[in-house]
Amino acid sequence: MALHTLPQINNLEFAKKNQEIHGIINSYQFSRLADLIADNASNSVMANQDLVNQISYHLTGQLFEHVGESEQWGLLLTLKGQLYLKCQRCLNAMHYNVDVNTQFIVSPSVKVGLQDLEQDTDSFNEYSDDDIEVIPADEHMQVLDLIEDELLLTLPLAPMHTDAQHAAGFCVELNAINEVGKLNPFDVLKALIK
Repeated sequence: MALHTLPQINNLEFAKKNQEIHGIINSYQFSRLADLIADNASNSVMANQDLVNQISYHLTGQLFEHVGESEQWGLLLTLKGQLYLKCQRCLNAMHYNVDVNTQFIVSPSVKVGLQDLEQDTDSFNEYSDDDIEVIPADEHMQVLDLIEDELLLTLPLAPMHTDAQHAAGFCVELNAINEVGKLNPFDVLKALIK
């Protein structure tokens, strides 16, 4: 699988033709995830044959049977890899495993605009399975945007080292803050004045 620029697709035609694409994306390609990715780990590396700061993706068009009231064309997206996220306690890098499998129904009746979505909520209610998302048919859907949207929905709102990682010294700055917290605040001010 080679690193490459992701295409835009006609998602309904892609699904109807049972097409598939796959590859590897570097974390720096995700513009909306930039604030969550640790700066000191911005370069992609291979560690123990695992993808680090890279995401392997596989997008397949297929027919979903027995979804809603009839058969529906859709997409299956699989994402795997590891990202270095910024721990919100210490701001150091922390590993986050990505393992996403999402199904999308491509609906020609759902429009792209927000106003159209509000008017067409019955299209969403037709599908009762929480594991299946409904997206509008789009002749120029950006695959990178779809993948980044799914990652944003999957990642924790405030990634943090676990208590076990903290106890093992991964959150060095937090340990220092905790030690300072045990001091009398007036002693800390005195030390700053000197």
